[in-house]
Amino acid sequence: MPASSLENWRLLLKEVLAECQKYESSISIDKLDEHRDVKLLSFLLLSRSINNIRGFLQLLEKDLPVEVGILARSCVENAIWQNALYVDSEKTIRMFDDDGMLNKRKRIEHLFALMDDTGEVPTEERKDSVKYVLREKRGLLLKNKYKRAKLEDLPGFEDVSELYHVFYAELSDGRAHISETSLALQADLIHAKHSETSNEILDKLEQFKVFYAATQSLLICLNTMLSIFNLVANEMFQQKINDLLERPMKDL
Repeated sequence: MPASSLENWRLLLKEVLAECQKYESSISIDKLDEHRDVKLLSFLLLSRSINNIRGFLQLLEKDLPVEVGILARSCVENAIWQNALYVDSEKTIRMFDDDGMLNKRKRIEHLFALMDDTGEVPTEERKDSVKYVLREKRGLLLKNKYKRAKLEDLPGFEDVSELYHVFYAELSDGRAHISETSLALQADLIHAKHSETSNEILDKLEQFKVFYAATQSLLICLNTMLSIFNLVANEMFQQKINDLLERPMKDL
């Protein structure tokens, strides 16, 4: 794709980012309820996406395409969770909590395994000890069957399945995870530093796909948050949102 087209994507992404930042600065999280409040979670997902895109654009300037792709992948994940919150907030928050509790259980299990268990009856002094607290938490956590939250199982996944299958999976294998693909890409980038092939490498990376994934994900996070908050973007920008969200990959 010509450099001019990539520059158009960059300008568009900056425009969407600026609009998102307006809403981020106008909403006070002090007025929102505790962490299970759907509005707070939606706002935090948008805020997280804003930071991802800021990093995305900075790394792009430093010619770090792999790291740019990793942040684009994070944006896609944010968008999938944001969409799920809108489709079924109760189920999504339950899956969110389950995933967090499962992580806590694994950490406590690991810590508990590192401590010897004498089996002694706990005294008042021992009840205050880290070991006893861990045992109590471990018992509480083991009573429940927490499940890992998979993106494919989130409510409304079919609405964002293209983002997942075309971008998230590819960016996971090609940028974020250690794989044959990502290590081959790293080798190509090392060779490119010592040759005239850097533009060829960037073409091979299909950077426009990364821009598309980042822009669409940020728009989904913004548009969904506006719906959850019962807010409306200005008419001109809302039309741009609608046009971009309806633009299929085949048109690129």
